[in-house]
Amino acid sequence: MKTNNHKPSRRYALVMLIAALVLALGAACAAPPAPTATTAPPTTAPAQPTAVPPSATPVPPTATPVPPTATATRVPPTATPVPPTATPVPTLKDVAAKISDNMGKVIKVVEGDPKRMVYLFEERHDSILGQMEVAVMLNRLYEKYGLKHIGLEGRPVEKGPLNLAWAHTKPYYKPGDKITAREDVFVHTLMSGEISSAEFIGLIYNDVVVDGIDDAKLHAVTLAAEAGNAPVVYLINIAYARMNASQRSTFQVLLDQKKDEDAANYAVSVDRFLTETYQRLSDPVNMISLEETLDLLDKIEAEAAKAGYKPTAKTQENFNAMRAWAKQMAQRSDLMVANILKVMAANPGAPVAMTVGAGHTPRMMELLAKAGVAVAQIRPLSLATGSTIGLLSAEQYRWKQEGKTVAPAGSLSALLRGRNKPDPVTEDKHFGYTEFTKRAFQNLGDYAWKQMQAAKLNTADDQTRRAWADAARQDLQNWVNDLMRYAVGIPDITGMTITGINVDPGVFLSIGIHVQLANGSFDASIAVKGGKPDVALTEFVEDKVTEMRKQDPTKPTEPPKEEQICDTTSVTVTKSG
Repeated sequence: MKTNNHKPSRRYALVMLIAALVLALGAACAAPPAPTATTAPPTTAPAQPTAVPPSATPVPPTATPVPPTATATRVPPTATPVPPTATPVPTLKDVAAKISDNMGKVIKVVEGDPKRMVYLFEERHDSILGQMEVAVMLNRLYEKYGLKHIGLEGRPVEKGPLNLAWAHTKPYYKPGDKITAREDVFVHTLMSGEISSAEFIGLIYNDVVVDGIDDAKLHAVTLAAEAGNAPVVYLINIAYARMNASQRSTFQVLLDQKKDEDAANYAVSVDRFLTETYQRLSDPVNMISLEETLDLLDKIEAEAAKAGYKPTAKTQENFNAMRAWAKQMAQRSDLMVANILKVMAANPGAPVAMTVGAGHTPRMMELLAKAGVAVAQIRPLSLATGSTIGLLSAEQYRWKQEGKTVAPAGSLSALLRGRNKPDPVTEDKHFGYTEFTKRAFQNLGDYAWKQMQAAKLNTADDQTRRAWADAARQDLQNWVNDLMRYAVGIPDITGMTITGINVDPGVFLSIGIHVQLANGSFDASIAVKGGKPDVALTEFVEDKVTEMRKQDPTKPTEPPKEEQICDTTSVTVTKSG
C-alpha cells in the first residue's frame, strides 16, 4: 500500500486533533454572537374590509336581540386566558423523580420558592459507580431542565469556578450529538475514578459553571487514620471491660487468629448500646451525619466512664482529634449552604445542583428548608442500596485524599501527570496534558484501524499482512511527526516513534510506540479494536453504569495494567525510564 494514498484522510484527522490541542492551550473560544433579528417584509398586501353588497338582505327589525344579561360564553374581565400552547410546569418532585429514574433515590423533597431550586446530590467520595450515577442525573438536568451551575464540595469559594476552558473546543458538544473521541476519553476518565461527576459535566459542556462552595481552611483539615478509628477503639475497650472470663477468652482467640474484623464484631455484640452505636457509625447506606457523630462521641465517652474504661493518653488524644475534626467539618455544611444560596441569588429561576458527601446532607437540607428554598435530596442508587461495586481500593482512596492520581504507578496517567496535583484535578495542567495525550493515542489508533479496514486484509495471507504493516508503520510515523511538528499543546512529550504494528485483520490492531518525555521516556502498546461507539452521551454513560453494576460486588475494583482510555483503545506501558 502506498502511504501517500491516505494523505487526505490522515491530514484531516490530524488537523482536527491539532485544532483541539492548540485551542485548548489558550483561553476558551468565545461563543459567536447571536444573530441580530430582522423584520421580514410582508409577503401579502393588508386585507381590505369587505363591503356589503347592495343586494344584501338587511336584518329584519323584528330579529330578537341577544339578551344583554347573557354571559355564559363571555370571559370575565379579570380572567387570564390560558395560551393554547401552554404546558404544565413540572414540579420539583416531578423533575427529581424523572432525573433519578434507575440512577438514584429521592430521599426528601421540600417544595419552596420555585425561583430558588436546588438539587442536592449526596455521595460517597470513594465510589466510582456512585459518581457515574450522579453524572447521569446531572446530565439529565442539563439536557431537559437547563442546569448551568453545579456547586462542588472540595472547591474553595475563594478560588471561584473551575477554569475548564482548556477542555472546550469548537464544535462544542450538544445534547443528542454522537460522542467523539473527546467525550469518549472523558467518560473513561470518570470511570477510572480520577474525576467527580461535577467535573465531568463541566468538561463536557462549555456553558456549565462548576462553582466553588467550600471553605479553603476548613477543607484543608485532615484526619489521621488513628483518630478516625478512635471511636471504635473506645467501643472495643468498653466491651472488654464488660466481658466475663469466657467472652474475653473467645475474643482473644479471634485476635490471635488475626481475625480483627470478627473480633471487633464479637466485642460489640456483648452490649446493646455498643452494637447499635457500632452499626450506626458504620452504616453504608444511611451514612451518619457529622452532627450525629458529635452526639455519639459524647455518649461513647460517657459510656466509657460507666464501664470504668480509662483510655491511654494517646487514645484520648486521638478521640479528641476526631471530635475536633467533626466539629470543623460540620461548620463546612453551614458555609456551603451560605455559598450555594449566593449562586441561586445570582441565577434566579434557574435550577442549581450541588454534590456533597452524605455526612453533610441532613444539616444542609435543614438549612436550605429554613431559607425557603425548594430542594430535593437525591442519593445515587449504589449508595441507597449499599453496593460495594466500583469502590476505590483503600490505597487508591488514600492517594486521592493526599491529592495524588488514583492510577497505579507505571500507568500512562501516572507517568504523564506525576503524583502531586491540586484538588480538584481538572484544573491541573498536567491532567490536561494527559487527557490530550490519550486523545492523540485514540486518534492514532482510529486512523490506523480505518487504514486496515480500507486495505481489506480480512482474507490476506501473512506475507501480505506483514507488507501492509511495514507500509502502515511509516504512514503512522508520518502522522505522529506531523502531530509533534504542529501540536504545541503537549510540552511534556518531545517525541514519539512507532516501533511496530501487529494486526489481526478486522479484529485487532496493536501499535508499539516509544514516547520521549522532557525528563524521561516510556514504551507502550496501543491496542485498538473495532466498534467505535455511535451513540449520544446519555446512552453511552447509562450503558457503562449498567455494565459496572454487573461486576462481582465481593471483589474490589483494582485498575488493570492495561489502561482503557476510550471505548476502542487501551494502552499498556511496557517499559519506562
